[in-house]
Amino acid sequence: MKKKAVLILPLLCVFFLFGCDKAVNNGMLPSFSFDGSDNYTGFADLPANYTIEEAEADGYYVTEGVKAVANIDVWDSFMKKTMGNKNASIRMVSFFKENTDGPYIKDLFYMDELYYCFDSSAEDQVKHPYQYLLTLEGKFGNPLKDSVIIILTDDNTMTFDIVIQSALSSDLSFKKSISPYKLIMIR
Repeated sequence: MKKKAVLILPLLCVFFLFGCDKAVNNGMLPSFSFDGSDNYTGFADLPANYTIEEAEADGYYVTEGVKAVANIDVWDSFMKKTMGNKNASIRMVSFFKENTDGPYIKDLFYMDELYYCFDSSAEDQVKHPYQYLLTLEGKFGNPLKDSVIIILTDDNTMTFDIVIQSALSSDLSFKKSISPYKLIMIR
C-alpha cells in the first residue's frame, strides 16, 4: 500500500502543476502569428455577436466599461509570467453598452523580453515592440478618485500625470515631446 501511495503522490503533484496553468484560460491563448506581409492574424476568426458569457467561457480577461467582470486571474497569471521573463499572452475582451458593433479586443504578448499589443479595431496590425509594461497610479475624475493606468512604452520614467495630460491636451508640441505609449487599460 505504501508503494502505491509513493507512486501516486508524485503523479498527482505533476498533474496539479501542469493542470493549473491550463485551467486559467481553457487553452484559448491568442497566437503570435503573422501573414506574408507581417500583419498580425490573431483576429481573423473572431466570432460574430460575441457575448460576455462566451468570452468568459473561453477564458479571456473580460471587462464591461473599465470594470473587470470575468477571469481576473488571467491578468494576474500574465503579469506573474512576464515578471519571471517567461513568454506569455492574454486576450482582453471589453464590452461597452453604447457599442452595438461587438466587443473591443486586445491581444497582448510578452515575447523574448518585449511586449506587443494588437487591437481588433485598428487597421494597422503590424508588430511594434515595447520594452516596458507600466502600471501607473494617480487620481483622476470629478470628484478625484484613485485610478490605475496600464501602458506599454519604451520610457520607464512615464508617470500617471504625463499620460493623463497627454490624453487631455490639445497641445501637439507637448504630445510630441513625450515618449510614445500604448494604453492597455484604465482601472
